Amino acid sequence: MTKTKIFAFAVSALALVSAAPAFADDEKPHHDACPFTDRLRNWKDVDNHTAILEMGVNQRYKVTFLNDCREMKWAIFAKVSSRPGICLSPGDRISFGPRHGIPSDCVISSIEKLPPRGTTTPASD
Repeated sequence: MTKTKIFAFAVSALALVSAAPAFADDEKPHHDACPFTDRLRNWKDVDNHTAILEMGVNQRYKVTFLNDCREMKWAIFAKVSSRPGICLSPGDRISFGPRHGIPSDCVISSIEKLPPRGTTTPASD
């Protein structure tokens, strides 16, 4: 290998390494952690477009829906219908099943990770 090829290779490698953080900063995370789609344990409606989901142990998420999901208030079960992947994401659906009738499909607009139940945040001075 000639000195010119080695130099060109080294410059290319350095450019890739230095560009990696820039690429990572450009990616916009859709939520802080991965709420696994098969771990939905409980939910609490906040209003017709918002719910607090408990996923696994000590994992809570505030989920906002695109559509009106008032049926979740009376639902006795919920089923996640996600696109390919294991993490709950915007665009996925949660079907809330009423005691009688057809389940109501709610399309997720956004997901926000919440602190575990019972934790408090320090007051700002």
